[in-house]
Amino acid sequence: ARAQGSYPAGWDFEIDFARQFGNFANDDVRAWATTLVAGYTFQEAGWKPRIHGEFNSASGDAEFGDGVRGTYGTYFHSFHKHYGIADLLGFSNTRNFKAGFHFRPNGKTMVRLDHLLIWVASRNDAHYRHTGAVLLPRVEGGAASSFVGNEFDAQFVYTLSPEYRLGGGFARLFPGAYVAETTPAANSSFGYVFVEFTL
Repeated sequence: ARAQGSYPAGWDFEIDFARQFGNFANDDVRAWATTLVAGYTFQEAGWKPRIHGEFNSASGDAEFGDGVRGTYGTYFHSFHKHYGIADLLGFSNTRNFKAGFHFRPNGKTMVRLDHLLIWVASRNDAHYRHTGAVLLPRVEGGAASSFVGNEFDAQFVYTLSPEYRLGGGFARLFPGAYVAETTPAANSSFGYVFVEFTL
């Protein structure tokens, strides 16, 4: 289910909720995910700055081997919009808060700056990539911490013409205590550039 909208005063919102149920092998599937977004655009300001806050959550498995599969399954692999451009984390067993500042320094350029604080939803489950594969393995008996880390993102898009756009971005992920329990924790960086042509 989804609801979204905007108001003349500059406010906008988005609400998403998804529920998964059924059977997987011998397990009952009981999983869910939600996204809540609220933003405000300063419409009278020259650069049209927008600030927004966002909460994203996708359930994890509460207890391994109990006959109930609580891990939300990721079926759409690229979720830059909701949990960062580093593309390490997927929408399964995750919870994050995101704060963003977007602005247009001129009519052709959009700049996006975002900060995310990331946790696992269940310390008894693994943490997953955007492809659904395991990124950080499950800790036997449950992890001591649920904090995955924080990520800073910077992106820009420049419109050259109605047919051409170019842009780029950079992300830096700083691991938290949950990561240190399962891997040799190290900062991770990701960058990209693109040129887009529209027929």
